[in-house]
Amino acid sequence: MRISPLIAILIVILGSCDNDDQRANQHFLNATAYFEKKDFLTALIEVDSALNFDSTNCDILILKAKIKSKTNNDQVAIKILKSVLHRSCKIDTVNYLIGLSYFNLGSFYVLQKKDVGEQHAAFENSVAYFDFAIEKNPKFLLAYVNKQNALHNLGRFDDALIAIELTIRLFKGVTSLVSKRGVEKYFLGDNVGAMNDLNASIQSKELDSIDLAVAYRFRGEIFFSEGRVNEAISDLTSAIYLNPKDLSAYSVRAKLYRSKELKEKACEDYRKAAELGYVSIYEIIEEYCGK
Repeated sequence: MRISPLIAILIVILGSCDNDDQRANQHFLNATAYFEKKDFLTALIEVDSALNFDSTNCDILILKAKIKSKTNNDQVAIKILKSVLHRSCKIDTVNYLIGLSYFNLGSFYVLQKKDVGEQHAAFENSVAYFDFAIEKNPKFLLAYVNKQNALHNLGRFDDALIAIELTIRLFKGVTSLVSKRGVEKYFLGDNVGAMNDLNASIQSKELDSIDLAVAYRFRGEIFFSEGRVNEAISDLTSAIYLNPKDLSAYSVRAKLYRSKELKEKACEDYRKAAELGYVSIYEIIEEYCGK
C-alpha cells in the first residue's frame, strides 16, 4: 500500500511535534531540578532551551518568571507573568507571583532609598494582585500572608493587623501567623499583646528558622524599649544565628551595642547590615564609625 506524499508529510510533522514536546518537557524538568538546587543560571539556560521547543507553555513561562525573580529581575518577571495571565492560565498562582514580584520591587526600592512614591506604588500593586489571587482561590494561605506583609510595608499597621486576624481565623493552628500578629501589635504600640504572641510562638517550637528569627528580633526590640538591653542583645543574637542574612537584626543589635557604648561591636554590625544591602545605613557608619 502506497502512502500519499501529503500523508507522509503530515506524519513527519506530527512526529516532529511529539519530539519537540518531549524535548521541551525534558528541559523543563532539568530547569526545575536546577531551580530547586538554587542553581539559577543553569536553570535559566534549561528553561530557555525548553521555550525554544514550546514557547507558549504556561508552566515553562511561570518557571522562567520565578528564576528572573530569584535573580533580582522582578520587572522582567512581572512582564512574563502578565503575558501568561492574558491566557487565563493558573490565574491564582500567576496573580500571586505578580504580587510577590511587586513586593520584591518595593523592598528593593526601600533598601536603595528610592522615591517613596515608587516604593508605595510597588507595594500597592502587590496588595492588589494578592487580592486577585485570593479572589480566585480563597484558601491561598501565602497570598493572605504576603498581603499582610505588603500592608505592613505601606505603614498600614491597622489594616495589616485586620488582615492577619482574618488569616488566623481561616487557617487555624498555624503558629507563624500568631508571631506575625505579634509584630503588628508591636508596631501599633501594644507591647503587652505583642509580647504574649511572640512568647507563645517562640515557646511553641513550631516555627521554622526564618519565622523564629523574626520572633526573636521583635521580642528583642520590645526588651530594648523596656530597657532590658542584655535580654534584647541575647534575642537579637539568636535571631542572627537563625538567619544570618537578616540585615535588620544586625542593625537593631548595632543600636543595642551602641547604647552600651560598645562601638567596635556596633560598627561591626552596622557594616554587616550594609554588606547585606542596607544602603541607607552607610550614613550612620560614616557618622558614627568613620571610614
